[in-house]
Amino acid sequence: MEELGVDQEFLAEEAENAIEDAIKQCFGPTDANSVGALLYNKEKVNDWCGHIADTTIKNLLRLNKRFKYVITVVIQQNTGAGVQSATGGFQNTTSDGVAVIQKEFPDMIIIVTVFGWQT
Repeated sequence: MEELGVDQEFLAEEAENAIEDAIKQCFGPTDANSVGALLYNKEKVNDWCGHIADTTIKNLLRLNKRFKYVITVVIQQNTGAGVQSATGGFQNTTSDGVAVIQKEFPDMIIIVTVFGWQT
């Protein structure tokens, strides 16, 4: 089996870094000292979701890889009810991939998924 170069394969770590940066740009630092400031606000959720998705795409496109990306962003108020999520797909396991970041804060849960398919 021929190995692909790093520029031709989906690296979950790169996608995770792109997601983390997008969340940081949207909400600022999310360390232990600042999470109390992250309060769920139903009027802002659509903007937050759009900002995280757009910024993640921009970060991934800066990698200059020949991929198509699909991004989903879920923001749910953290009421203690929990949230379950699953992903699935049929892909080339040597070049394509998926990355998921879940952040849980006292007042909300954020789940971002990136699917990458080589073009």
